[in-house]
Amino acid sequence: MVDLTNARETLIGTWKLLSVVAVLASNLTHIVDEPLGPTPFGRITFTPSNYMHAFLTSPWNAYPNLNTSSWNETSAEEKLKITGNMTTYMGYWELDEKEEVVRTRVDMALFTKWTGTLQRREYVMAQDGNRTLLTLQASVGERDGIRIVRNITWEKCDEKGC
Repeated sequence: MVDLTNARETLIGTWKLLSVVAVLASNLTHIVDEPLGPTPFGRITFTPSNYMHAFLTSPWNAYPNLNTSSWNETSAEEKLKITGNMTTYMGYWELDEKEEVVRTRVDMALFTKWTGTLQRREYVMAQDGNRTLLTLQASVGERDGIRIVRNITWEKCDEKGC
């Protein structure tokens, strides 16, 4: 069991991606979209020195059927297919336990417009049996005048892996 009263200590470590869902801000159980499909692939790591890195993609992008084993020989079309719905970024993070928010000052990102920005994620930590879960929530805009948020749920990895 993890002591969820110490959010910083709980957050530090590596987490396995379980789900990415877009939901209505007014009804968090109403799923609008699963942009990475029902079984997304990813990891996020928060280090004790306050650096983090995240990698999120769909399983069909994580294990593509390529005609080559060399990235340099991969066609532009195949590269676009692989990275088309991939998110990866890294930077220094800070935790605001009072507001229940993680903020990351992005150093590098695949989506280069994030570089130099402050990414803000509301968080919820929970224990589900022996599993420690982390849900990060980001506002992603509006659809037909209705605010949409993205809930990204992770399971903490242990010393044996994910």
